Formats: sequence, structure tokens, C-alpha cells
Amino acid sequence: MKTDIIKIGGTKDNSEAALVQLQAALSQSEKFAQYNGLKEKDTRRLRLIVEEALGMMKELAQDFTADFWIEGNEETCAVFIDASTDITSEKRSNLLAVSSEKKNILAKGVMGKIRSVFEAALLSYSESYSEMLLNYGVVADPFTMDQYGGFMPYYDNPMWSLRAYTEGIQDGADTDEQKKEAWDELEKSIIANIADDVQIGVMGDRVKMVIYRKNEGK
Repeated sequence: MKTDIIKIGGTKDNSEAALVQLQAALSQSEKFAQYNGLKEKDTRRLRLIVEEALGMMKELAQDFTADFWIEGNEETCAVFIDASTDITSEKRSNLLAVSSEKKNILAKGVMGKIRSVFEAALLSYSESYSEMLLNYGVVADPFTMDQYGGFMPYYDNPMWSLRAYTEGIQDGADTDEQKKEAWDELEKSIIANIADDVQIGVMGDRVKMVIYRKNEGK
């Protein structure tokens, strides 16, 4: 099943427009859950994933819009956010300024890290690849994730994966302070505890983020 595609972005506050977007996205998650007969626990966790994803995108909302939808079945769900990289030079400059001046703040916490990587891919600026490497989680060879039901799109360039990031910081977390801090953030993160993976990659002139979760079943 694939839900309706809705537009997100364009407002950064708690205005009526922002609330309408959130309710529209949550409505799609409810429809998905009902159609696939998901358990109450799976339904709640899908709703949390949607809330976390839209909360992250809200910080960049004034700079672009993106398509949002959910795909899957009773076994697997995939939350998609598909944004165009075709932004104006003024917006690009503004985002670059935020990235350079508040880089550490933006990357704080797991969702901050994900937002930082998504933003780097969206901007397509020269430092983006090195920044993603520093954040670990880069999968050099794009691939399809059959274990997620075949919903993984093929990316043109290396992609960032939460699973790969987790594996990258797990090694040495006992001795490396930076990795220890990152590991502590992972353990406290809602998205890291309820999603099986978060993947970010570039497909032509678009940047896609896909959040996967295996359901417990009917």
C-alpha cells in the first residue's frame, strides 16, 4: 500500500498551516495502520516516527517543501520524505550560513544528526560528503534493502544510514569519548529505538529520506 502524497514545509512556527500539515501526515499514518490491520503498538510507533520526522523537517520548512508519504504492508512500513535540491541561491546561502555557524547545535542528538546529513545532501555543497563521513553512517555502494520489503529506492550517490552509523560508533564507544557521547544519544533517541533504519540519499536533483520499521504483525 502507498498512502496519498502530501506536501510538507513552508512554515516554521505553530501556525494553523503547520498544524494542518501535521494532522494530514498523521491521518495518513492512521489510514495505513487501519488498511494493513496493524497492532495498536505498531500504530503508535508509526505515529511517533511521523511526528519525529516532521518535527525535524519543521526546522528547515521555510527553505523548501517536500513530498511525504508512507509505503508498506502488515510486515514493513517505510516513511518517505522527498525534497527537491532545486533551491534558490539566496536560500542556499542562508542554509549554508546556518550549517557553518550552528553546525554543532544542529548535529546535537540523533535527530539533529539526521537533519544535518539531510541538509548537507539537500545543499549539495562541496563539504557535504566529508561532513557525512565525519558523522559515520555512509554506505559507499547504494543498494536495495530486501529485508525492508523492497521499498528502498536506488540512490545515485553514497547514502547515509542510521544502521551503519550505529555500527560505526558502537566500535570503540567504551574508549572514544566522542563515540561514547554519540552512543548515549542513540540509547535515548526515540527514532533510534523504534525505527530499524533511517536512510538518506540523493537521486538526481532530489534528496530522499526513508525511515523503515518492521511491524510486529497482525
